[in-house]
Order: sequence, then C-alpha cells, then structure tokens
Amino acid sequence: MGQVLTKLVSLFVMVCLARYLGQVGFGKFSFAFAYLGFFAILTDFGLDQILIREIASVERPPEVLFGNAVLLKLTLALLSLILACSIALSLDYPLSTKILVLLASISLIFSYQSPSFGNVFTTIFTVNLSRVYVTAIDLVSKVVMGALTLLFILLRRTLFEIVAVNVFGLIPGFIALVYLSNRFIRPKFSLDFGLWKFLLRESLPIALSSIFVMVYFRVDVILLSLWKGEGAIGLYSASFKLTEAFTILGSAFIITLLPLASRYYKSARKSMEMAYQVSLKYLLLLMIPVSIGTLFYRHQIIDVLYGGEYAATSSALSILIWATTFMMLNMTITTFLISIYQQKIFTLMAFCLMVANLTFNF
Repeated sequence: MGQVLTKLVSLFVMVCLARYLGQVGFGKFSFAFAYLGFFAILTDFGLDQILIREIASVERPPEVLFGNAVLLKLTLALLSLILACSIALSLDYPLSTKILVLLASISLIFSYQSPSFGNVFTTIFTVNLSRVYVTAIDLVSKVVMGALTLLFILLRRTLFEIVAVNVFGLIPGFIALVYLSNRFIRPKFSLDFGLWKFLLRESLPIALSSIFVMVYFRVDVILLSLWKGEGAIGLYSASFKLTEAFTILGSAFIITLLPLASRYYKSARKSMEMAYQVSLKYLLLLMIPVSIGTLFYRHQIIDVLYGGEYAATSSALSILIWATTFMMLNMTITTFLISIYQQKIFTLMAFCLMVANLTFNF
C-alpha cells in the first residue's frame, strides 16, 4: 500500500510539473535524468541483486559482504559521476541542459529510488523482509519533495530550482536509510579484493542486461534529443512517466521475491516453482486489463492528466503500456534466474530486445 501511495504522489507531482513546464521544459527535465540513467548502470552494476542473493544464502559473513559491497559501489558511483559530468560537458547540447545534467548527477550518490549508490542500503531491508522501512522513508521523502515542488510551481520558480529540490531532497532519506540499515547489519569495512572480484564477476551478466534494458527503454529519449529536440522529449516522457509507474510498483513486488527464491532454491524447490507460477499469474491478471483499458481510453487519460498541449502523446501511451507489461514479466523471470545462478540467460534475452529496438528506431 505504501508503494502505491508513493507512486501516486510522484505521478501527481510529475503531471503538475509537465503542465507547468510545458513540452520543452519538461523535455529538459526528463532528458537530464534519462541521460544519467545510463551512468547509473555503472553505479549499480547488478550488485544489489547479487548481494541480496549472497546474504540470503548465508554462505559468507553478511557484515563482510555488506561492507565490501558498500565500498565497491561507492567507488563505482564516483567513477560514474566523473564520467557523466565529463561527457555531458563535451556534448553539443545547450548550456542550460548541461547545467541541469551536472546538478542532477548528484542523485547518482544519494538516490535510493533508482539504480545508485544509496540503493545498496535498501538491500538489507529486502533480505530481512522489512522493506516497510524503505517504503516509509520513500513515502515521507516523496511527500516532502512533492510539496516543495508544488510550492515552487506556485511561486513560478525556475527549472533549475525545481531540479535542485528533487536532488537535494534525497539526502535526508539517504541518511535515514544508512542509520536504520545498521540496526540489521553493521557493515565491516575490511577490504577483500577477492570478494570484489567475485561480486563483479557474478553481477557482470546483470550489468550487461541492465545496459541492454536501459538502451531498450531510454535510448528513445537520447535519439529524440538529437533528431527532434526537447519538445518531442517532453511529449514522449509524458507517456513514459505514466507507464513507468507500473514498472516501479512491479519492481517493488518482484524484488521481495529474490531473497525468498534464493532460500527456496537451497531448501524447497517445489515452493520456488509455485512462487514463480503465482507471480506470473498475478502480474498478468493486473497488467492485461490495465493495458487494454489504456489502449481504449488513451486520449481521455492524456487529456485529463496533461491537457490539450500533450494530446499527440496518446499514441505513444498505447504502445508503451504493452511494453511495460512484457517488461514486468521479464523482470519476474530475471529474478528467478538470478536466484538459481542463471543470470546469463537474461543477458541474452535483454540483448535481443535491445537489438530489436535499435533496428526499429533506425
């Protein structure tokens, strides 16, 4: 329930923001975070899923695992931050867009709502089946940041100031997560490069899959920025944000399956098979009606939420909602593949999806 409320708050604020900024302004806002999404993959590198699996399997001291994962992800996050800023400054984009990207890049460290360094602290709650803490922190953070964003809209503040609120507003929640995670597992910061090598080797297929999936889902924004400009990005992102809400809710449900599946793989294969079948069944029961309803009422949905300025995005919505349905099914399959140490299979699946998307785009 908390995840639903959190996403509804975010969606409401995003709709208000799109109406306030217009197509071009919302396009700049969306491009900044979409661009950083590619570098967030380097920060995450699939380590969170492997960390959950390894702690749940109880084959290594969790304190040592967690401590080394924190140090490794911090190293990757700093590299990502430097790389993202350096490339952004060298690209042929307007100065205002570059400044937004530089500001938003801070989220690679403090965000815990997307692939980032901060996400490593949420894994502890997932392993202990206590994600209620993460949900509570996320909800409070979203409400506060949403209220500030709406206040800035009423005060007619600039896009730069609105992005700053959404970036620096992450810091209190990040601090709370670090503090609370220590109540479950206190990390032991003893460098073990052999363990780093193991974690990187195990997570590499997931990292590659994440790259392929990111290209599949977000390369459209980069291509639009090159071919059509920021107004087109604003139109496309309006639909994408609506469908993304279901992906995030699905991720919250699916991520709780990973520690259970990892334990079942070791001790109860029948229970694992049942969990897999039930997960797919309920996802289909949720998403098929939603996708059909969105297809038939796409024009009304866009008109009510965004207004006439965004009418042209209704066609994109009718396609993206079906892509989201299949993506959620893929996420479920991936979760169980990771739990049985077969993450390489998803890498191949994700690669095929990426190639298909690039082929159709060009």
